[in-house]
Amino acid sequence: LDFSFLGVDRSPAIVEDGKKYLRTGDAVAVWNIEDPIPAHLRASRFDLITIRHVLQHCRYYERPIAHLSELLDEQGLCVMTLGLLLVDGEDQLSSQPSQVMNGRCVNGEYLENHYNKQKFLQYLTRHFQIERFIRFEIGHNPNDLFVVRKTPQRASMPRMERIQTPLLRRLARRVPPRLKDAI
Repeated sequence: LDFSFLGVDRSPAIVEDGKKYLRTGDAVAVWNIEDPIPAHLRASRFDLITIRHVLQHCRYYERPIAHLSELLDEQGLCVMTLGLLLVDGEDQLSSQPSQVMNGRCVNGEYLENHYNKQKFLQYLTRHFQIERFIRFEIGHNPNDLFVVRKTPQRASMPRMERIQTPLLRRLARRVPPRLKDAI
């Protein structure tokens, strides 16, 4: 496959460490997804965005989801993985002082949030159309995987039908065997 990769993280130390794994043409940058989109990214559009276990560590999900929608190409896909994020009751927002993660101290606070499932899905579907939702377990922890694209009101979709099925098949092959399909 011919593609280039851009990774972002809010921690300069993690970004610096990530540079040693890049191929020619790839890049990593410091950006907190809750902050405004930096000028150097604002003009970019991405065919595929992956966001793994990030939203539950954000102060709230509205800004990150809006930013993802703005950065995604009109015909692109976004793959989100959320761990223990969606609950039936009220939002449960919690923070504690940052901790040492992978041998590094991350400055600030550590957020571990759980969001009301109905409110989250209502907001998500204002920006995206859900192509696929899968709930699977790693150990005893449920994880939710969403494959989304821009809603038809925000994008035209002519070439999506050609790429959607092969991409989803490749993703499905990598899902752990204890898969629970919750469509």
